[in-house]
Amino acid sequence: MTRFLLAAALAAGGTLALSGPAQAQYVYRYSTVNPWTGGVVTQGGVVTPFSAQQGVQYVNPWTGTQVQRYSYQNAWGTNVYRNAGFSPYYGGYNRGYAYPGFGASPFAGSWYNYRW
Repeated sequence: MTRFLLAAALAAGGTLALSGPAQAQYVYRYSTVNPWTGGVVTQGGVVTPFSAQQGVQYVNPWTGTQVQRYSYQNAWGTNVYRNAGFSPYYGGYNRGYAYPGFGASPFAGSWYNYRW
């Protein structure tokens, strides 16, 4: 009986000492180099119970090209996509799409696109 009381006291003390909020998310990130072009690709993302986002970046030091892609979606259907970059040959650009979520018209999303 004393072993049971001791185990219960230790368990209660451990739960009170470690009572923090749970972090229900998954985070990842990695980078790799393309040996033929010299480009560096970095990708990462976060996944939670209510949303997910992901991003990719490509940089080539030899040509000066830079590209970023980003996407986000939550549990209520909101979507955001963005693609931006710069090339010494073509200049810079920024494109994207945003959709407000479930219950909205399929035509409610909006595109944006411009160069600088």
